[in-house]
Amino acid sequence: MAFKIKSVACSILLLRIFALCTSVACLLVLVINSVTPKVLLDKYELNTRGSKLTFKYVTAYRYEFFTAFVGALYSLMQIPFATYHAYRAERMINNRLQAELDFYGDQVITLVLATGVTAGFTYSIEFKYFINALYDNAGIEDENVLGSRSSYNTFLNGGLVATIPLFIGFIAMAILSVLSSLNRGKG
Repeated sequence: MAFKIKSVACSILLLRIFALCTSVACLLVLVINSVTPKVLLDKYELNTRGSKLTFKYVTAYRYEFFTAFVGALYSLMQIPFATYHAYRAERMINNRLQAELDFYGDQVITLVLATGVTAGFTYSIEFKYFINALYDNAGIEDENVLGSRSSYNTFLNGGLVATIPLFIGFIAMAILSVLSSLNRGKG
């Protein structure tokens, strides 16, 4: 029985580390993702120095950043407890409090990550359709008239790429949520 408990505890530890890594990966991609579109109006190139488009200007990406940060912080907080549990095959706090905190914390963080994935994914997809329809319906041949279409698409693709590790982290947290519900009665 101790081997079974230890293998489940090791799985929980690995999933918590994995959730931490995917949340940090999402944060890094969001921070790195930026573009500076050039704009041409009436044959005058506007100076775009300092007008870099980053996640800070998009509410959905800021929310995705926040959810990834909360997921990383929660995972970082849980790793010492999971390490102790995997090493000793017993909980650091021997009453039911730690099992209850794991259960409810995993449930809440799973839902938070799910909303972050949804925000980042839907904004990226919908706004890509909007940008492409704007250029296509306006009949603009020169994409530099309103700003570079490819720059905006690159930025939105970066938002989609940031959503992928967050989605994988959500899956890891969902699995952790199930495992913590199974371990809840064991205290």
